[in-house]
Amino acid sequence: MSPHRRKCHFNSELQREYPFLKLKSRASPPIVYCEICKSEVDISNSGRSNIKSHLNKKKHRLAEIASQSSKKLQTFFKKDEVSSENLLTAAKEGTVAYHTIKHMQSFRSLDCTSKLIACLFEAKFMSARTKTEAIIKNVLAKEAKSRLENAL
Repeated sequence: MSPHRRKCHFNSELQREYPFLKLKSRASPPIVYCEICKSEVDISNSGRSNIKSHLNKKKHRLAEIASQSSKKLQTFFKKDEVSSENLLTAAKEGTVAYHTIKHMQSFRSLDCTSKLIACLFEAKFMSARTKTEAIIKNVLAKEAKSRLENAL
C-alpha cells in the first residue's frame, strides 16, 4: 500500500444515492452533513464505507425512526384557497386589530372579544390575542412605517 492514499470526494453518484447528505466542506477533509441525524461525516478516507458505517450508528438509526414516524409539517396546515369569503374574514380581523391599537386595548381582551363577535354575529371569526398581535406587528406596523418613511 502506498503512503499517499487517494482522498475520496462526495460526487453526484453519492448525492443521488444518499439525498439526505449534503456537502458541507470541500476543503480537506471533505465533510458531509446528514440532515436526518444532524451529524457531520468525514468521507475522506473510505468514502462510501464511511457513509455506510454512519448509517449503522445508533444516533442515525434512532433519528431515522423518529423522522419516519413523525408527520410532515404540511399535514398540520389546512390549504385554504383564497376566496371572497376568506378575504372578507381577513378584512374583518384586520379591522378589529386596527380598532384594538387605536383604542389602546389589551391583547388579552381579544380572547373573549373574538368569541363574542363570532357568537353575536354568527360569523366565522377567530382573531384572539396571538393572531391579532401578529396582524398588528406584521401587517399594520409595516404599513404604518412605510407611510411614515414616505411622508418624511
